[in-house]
Amino acid sequence: MIRIGIIGCGKIAQVRHLPEYAANPHVELAGYYDLNTQRAQEMAAQYGGKVYESYFDLLNDPSIDAVSICVENRSHAEITTYALYAGKHVLCEKPMAVTLAECESMVAAAERNGKHLMIGHNMRFDPVHRKAKELLDGGIIGDIITFRTTMGNAGPENWSMEAGSTWFFDKQKAAMGALSDLGIHKVDLLQYLTGQKVIETTAKVMTLNKHTATGAPITVDDNALCILRMSGGAVGTLAASWTVYGHECQSTCLYGTKGIMLIYNNNNPAAPIEVRNLDGTSTTYNIPPETNSGVIDEFVAALEQNREPEVSGREALSTMRAIFGADRLDSGEIYVKGEKVHIRTPKDAIKKKIAFLTEDRKGQGLVLSLDVRTNLILANMKGFSNGPFLNKGKIEKSGQDNVESLRIKTPSLDEVTAQLSGGNQQKVVIGKWVNTDADIFIFDEPTRGIDVGAKIEVYHVMNDLVKAGKCVIMVSSELPEILAMSDHVVVMRGGRVMANIDRDTPHFNSEDIMKAAWGGELD
Repeated sequence: MIRIGIIGCGKIAQVRHLPEYAANPHVELAGYYDLNTQRAQEMAAQYGGKVYESYFDLLNDPSIDAVSICVENRSHAEITTYALYAGKHVLCEKPMAVTLAECESMVAAAERNGKHLMIGHNMRFDPVHRKAKELLDGGIIGDIITFRTTMGNAGPENWSMEAGSTWFFDKQKAAMGALSDLGIHKVDLLQYLTGQKVIETTAKVMTLNKHTATGAPITVDDNALCILRMSGGAVGTLAASWTVYGHECQSTCLYGTKGIMLIYNNNNPAAPIEVRNLDGTSTTYNIPPETNSGVIDEFVAALEQNREPEVSGREALSTMRAIFGADRLDSGEIYVKGEKVHIRTPKDAIKKKIAFLTEDRKGQGLVLSLDVRTNLILANMKGFSNGPFLNKGKIEKSGQDNVESLRIKTPSLDEVTAQLSGGNQQKVVIGKWVNTDADIFIFDEPTRGIDVGAKIEVYHVMNDLVKAGKCVIMVSSELPEILAMSDHVVVMRGGRVMANIDRDTPHFNSEDIMKAAWGGELD
């Protein structure tokens, strides 16, 4: 029997998690936590189990085997990571987290602690989509060329527990809107149906109609339109909307070399799948209606069988990368010390001793909720381990060395990274990559958003790396810092190299660099 704790007792917990756990014979609902204590008490009275005063108390209870996390988006990473380190298996509602760095840290925490992490993408478990997958794998429409998919409803204010003042509209709690609430389901579904991954995303997100109680537009998107390119060559569109009033829509159409498949496109519940053949004939498929989300049963089965759940944290990463537009397919070749290399993942880059310091230090460079000590080792946890265990002494010494050498101003290594200034956060990012013993450091807008004093210190760090024999590639839109810091300047425009300029040449000046940047030719 698996003892389950519920963190967040709102709508999704009440309509999906709790009744589906209760119906599963292998589960005991054992604990509840919600900011609204009365709500947790009501669930405990209905399903049995204990109410906890904090989610820490619930997670630190050794009798709890696994938890469902059903809270606002901003808290997903923090609670999930704590739960995994507390030895709990985790089912986390979507979206996985609000930054890619947080998503990756959740996966790392699961793998580090030997626990299962599942994300609540439910559309692939729908019997209709299961049947569609079976037909597609059988080649019924041939190779998929294009697709279009839509998911829209009247918005979360119509069904959430806080009707009219839902946290979904609060950027501080939700971070993202319709795209992460609805569109993310469709990304996962498309990858499942096609067997391909999204490799390129172009999107327009906007707020068209939703307003707060004061009449101001909400601060997250209520509509999103995306163009997705898949690893197998298919290209299509995705639309997500909170402004589809009157009738929910979630159709998917796939266009192949042998025909067309339409799913939930004809408003005919008796025949939700239609396949149109090249000869003009068509076939419809009657599939029994969905009885539950399938997510809970898959999570429980994975725990019982000690296997990865179908939508594991690592599987969900590809969906989140598509939502964040993190992956782009480009041309070109990479050479390291004269050797041609193929780099497809951050892990590949690290193996080749390449470090990338993103311009988005808060979103991608750091896990702000973790302490300085932990952030400093995130890129090389294996290097700070003895077998399956972290070497605390080595971590402590390295952290103190980083603080001293990089002049990180922090009360201690225990300080939460979010509490540091922007400049010191940037130096923590640098320290994280210094600890990989990289040879090539790519600094993307390294001084953006930090004060003058912090900029100078970052410049000192970059110079120290060069003196130590490292290669530093600085990507910057600030011309004065380019001229001050560079030995060689590469000017790019629209993905093309417009000029290569050495410091000791006549073209090493702001006028010629700007001329090249605007498409002019240098003599």
